[in-house]
Amino acid sequence: HYRLPRSPLNALDYQRYFEAICNNATLALFIMDERQHCIYMNPAAEELTGYTLSEVQGRPLHDVVHHTRPDGRSYPLSECPIDRAFPQNNQEQGEEIFVHKEGHFYPVAYTASPIREAHGVVGTIIEVRNITQDKINTQARQDAIARERQLRQEAETAKTQTEQILQGITDAFSVFDHNWCFTFVNQAAIDTIGLPKAQILGQCLWDLFPDLVGTPLYEKYQQALASQTTVEFEFLYPTWNRWFQFRVYPSATSIATFTADITERKRTEQALQQSEARFRSLFDCNIIPLGIWTSEGSVVDANQALLDLIGYAQEDLKAGRINWRELTPPEYHERDRIALVETETRGYSTPHEKEYIHKAGHRVPILIGGGAFPGDSSSGFFFALDLSDRYRAQAELQEAQTQLKAALQAGAISTWRWDILNNRVITDESFAHLFNVDPVKASQGLAIDSFISGIHEDDRDRVVASIQKAMETGESYVAEYRVRTASGEERWVAARGCAEYDSHGNPISFPGAIA
Repeated sequence: HYRLPRSPLNALDYQRYFEAICNNATLALFIMDERQHCIYMNPAAEELTGYTLSEVQGRPLHDVVHHTRPDGRSYPLSECPIDRAFPQNNQEQGEEIFVHKEGHFYPVAYTASPIREAHGVVGTIIEVRNITQDKINTQARQDAIARERQLRQEAETAKTQTEQILQGITDAFSVFDHNWCFTFVNQAAIDTIGLPKAQILGQCLWDLFPDLVGTPLYEKYQQALASQTTVEFEFLYPTWNRWFQFRVYPSATSIATFTADITERKRTEQALQQSEARFRSLFDCNIIPLGIWTSEGSVVDANQALLDLIGYAQEDLKAGRINWRELTPPEYHERDRIALVETETRGYSTPHEKEYIHKAGHRVPILIGGGAFPGDSSSGFFFALDLSDRYRAQAELQEAQTQLKAALQAGAISTWRWDILNNRVITDESFAHLFNVDPVKASQGLAIDSFISGIHEDDRDRVVASIQKAMETGESYVAEYRVRTASGEERWVAARGCAEYDSHGNPISFPGAIA
């Protein structure tokens, strides 16, 4: 601070004091002449702009620090609000964006005041302050306010969502204070208690249900509160003759409880016990081969039908010498693993075909399926049906089909069947080649038009009429006609067929052959 002398000051003293004040000011100061050229800038202004007085002196300040907008567009002097202080002889204030000597933009607050003398305005003094930090602080405050508002909204939303979830769960959910007075109940709890919500909240649990005092439930609740540990238990409420499962979660300020009515589950367990007894009866009667396995693969029980199927005796079973994994060929291990996962997940596995290795060394094809015992994932039961007869029949059928196909091929005979109900023609491979159609599509069924279009146009109407007559009369269809092969060759064929009818006499299919 400078203290002015009491004696009159001359012009030189005023200039010295003025320079001292400006040089020590933290506010950037610029002085412009009547042409709006900069004639002075203090050190704070030099630090603010990055320019020295010698670089700016005699030039319009706008052309040095205010010539470009942040988006890169040119900023004409005529649009500059700072420049209006001189021509309008009026103080201008506001915020603008300056360009630093190094090229970066920064926000400033300015006050541009005209310098007046008796004969008029002779220049402008401009005060400028860098407000970058102010902007950052303002934005930080706005962000903090917005974040606080967002957190409040999220907290309200979370509270609402939590209440909605608790209201939507099927278990009865209640919250008590440490005096066992209700502070919250969901709809399931209201329905279970059987009283309006207004008559529950604020009431003591033991006042609403005095018959619970002294019961195992009462002791478990008090234990949870005293030890501040979670307690889970099942309880039969004699007054209602219903079973409930309770989960009690104490905290420093409250006790939360989930209550599930498990009466039906208990009844199911009883029914399951009866079912197991029935299963044992079925197991021992040897209607189908049955066994009981463990997760390690051991067969711990088997009826005689299963033992006969795999070639083992009761002595082998009792000695623990039967292991279903060892009985399974390696190529079926993965399928067995999938079945085991199914059993663990769903309680049963989808029946599938596989082979077992008989004690004598040969393989036995079977259909196997099974399930886990309720409440025990470490063991289960399985059945096995001998498929040997079916496999032999399939092999015989395959051999007969192969022989028939060979005979047809040897006789150059092709077969077809018109599915009248679906209007599709299903053919063998040689027929498809003869009529120049895709064999795969032909085996799946072609539109009847594809078959008709393969007949020579001069013979087409006659063949169609012959087929129609055979369907109407039940007589055999016999016709000779020409077809054009894929190579373009015209070939004569002889065709025979007959219609098949349903119980009402309606034609449903028309099989035939051509040679």
